[in-house]
Amino acid sequence: MINLTTTWHIEETRRHIQRLFGREQLNLANPSLHSAVERQNFVRIHYNDVRKILDEFVEAKLKNSSLFEVIFASDEDTQDAFQVFIFKVGAYVTACIQSLHAINDILSHAIYFSLGLNTLPNPLVEQRIDARTVLKRLGEVDAFTSIHDIFNELCNGGESAHLNALSNHGKHRSVIRASLNEDQTGLNIDKYYIKFPGFRYRGLDYPEVEVVAFLSAEYARSSRCIVEVGIELNRILTAR
Repeated sequence: MINLTTTWHIEETRRHIQRLFGREQLNLANPSLHSAVERQNFVRIHYNDVRKILDEFVEAKLKNSSLFEVIFASDEDTQDAFQVFIFKVGAYVTACIQSLHAINDILSHAIYFSLGLNTLPNPLVEQRIDARTVLKRLGEVDAFTSIHDIFNELCNGGESAHLNALSNHGKHRSVIRASLNEDQTGLNIDKYYIKFPGFRYRGLDYPEVEVVAFLSAEYARSSRCIVEVGIELNRILTAR
């Protein structure tokens, strides 16, 4: 694991690309280098939105009431506030998941062009550049074993299968709707929490999960892997 104070010096990556492959290659790599970091920032923003709106709703509507009383409130203002809250939670959570899911393919483009893989024999056609194909190309070169392993951890480690299923189900079939829940046991740190229900996608069952904890863990894993990929890119490019 890298030191938490370590960062990916992307300007160094850009300098190496231009030095080794020229300005045109840098123009190919630059948008994906920028977008990989930008998408991660989107994840952080949407995640913070989820936390903020949950805290605000709990403070405003649940401080002196139970969730049951709020959901089945007789006054329209409380009912409307709850529906708006659920709608916004769904929007923020879906956006967070989609950005996390997109990072793999965006970073695959950054890796592909940064290493000049398009300059080697049998380059991939543009529409075939994605996480799966770039992982395969990296695995075919001994010098790229370390970056392959880090990128593979990003794409296939942790709860990536669950995350991908949530994203793809939401894109192609229907959004997995998050719900607000109240802990009656007193065992949870937070009395109120947002949950994804269990669901089935492409023949596989995925369990229910607590949304904030799930997104927090995947964001942390993704952030670590992105930084490690960048550091390894610079190490490889420096040696050339």
